[in-house]
Amino acid sequence: GVVAGPIQDGISFQDNAGGSITHNTISAIASNEDIINANGYPDNATAIFLWDSADGVIISNNLINNSQVGIMVQAVAGLIISDNQINSPAGFQQKGIWLLGRTSTTICAPTYAGKGVGCGISATLTNNTLTGSGAGLGLVIGKTPDVSFTPAPISVAANGTISGWDQGIWVGPSSIANTVSISSSFIIGNLTKAINNTDGATTVTATNNWWGSIDPVFASIISGNVTHDPYYINIGMSQTNVQVATALTTATITANGEVQASYTPASWSILTTALALPETTNAEIIIKTTAINGAIALLVPKAGLEEYTAALIVVHQADYTTASWSEYQGIVLANVVTDQNTQSEVDAATANI
Repeated sequence: GVVAGPIQDGISFQDNAGGSITHNTISAIASNEDIINANGYPDNATAIFLWDSADGVIISNNLINNSQVGIMVQAVAGLIISDNQINSPAGFQQKGIWLLGRTSTTICAPTYAGKGVGCGISATLTNNTLTGSGAGLGLVIGKTPDVSFTPAPISVAANGTISGWDQGIWVGPSSIANTVSISSSFIIGNLTKAINNTDGATTVTATNNWWGSIDPVFASIISGNVTHDPYYINIGMSQTNVQVATALTTATITANGEVQASYTPASWSILTTALALPETTNAEIIIKTTAINGAIALLVPKAGLEEYTAALIVVHQADYTTASWSEYQGIVLANVVTDQNTQSEVDAATANI
């Protein structure tokens, strides 16, 4: 439960210890403190805590409930964090997953007893569900307070979910450009920011994600250098904004290739109306594309009058009796058509005549 005083952790690997942490349920690892200790390092009660452990650690299929920090890792290469579920507590600052690195040449030297290789982080996060309670940070890519950090490649992929935090993803400042990519993930329902990149040297690549809306307002939910295009416009992640824009372009090109003189005014009017629809948002683009394609399918070609005209010009009044000519004229008047009629109407009129 929540304790005061000494910080406790659930499971901890330190100083080149390695292995896998899988299929555990860890609950209520929390402290009412969120402090920096005398050595300048963060003190947080953490469910799974890796501090300068061996590289290649796997953390998977764990259920973490109500812990101040779900998973905290510093200076581990080849880290795999997958299929974990982290549910944060309410009432104090918390973090779902916290990844740290450091660049101190002394601490990170190969001869340093606590860490034999490097001090950066390279990690792949797959299919984790990080659920906040309206406060804290879902995924933190940060640093120890005394030195900068070097995360190296970090990716979040394969339908991971980060939701319900104050900030979904927070990237801290560093002295070098780092590689951070997030894709195929649900980054939804975070109160202040979906992503807050405070590192001017790093561009976060956050493409092909679902942001909880067909038309996300990225100016409100993203800060810093973040590439978010293309993005999914449906929760099933089957269609991106780029795909719907391309579909509209294709439909418009097809429509513009049609010739007005070839179609009836009524059917051409439907296409003209569709082409004039707005296309500012993804929702509008989808509606417009559907309307254009529908209007193209409903275009009615102007009828060919060659056989109809030929049927009329071969008949001469002088060749027929008055009575039969009068009857014939009645049929002609009842079957007057133009090129504005459909071809089937023209064909029927021709047959009647």
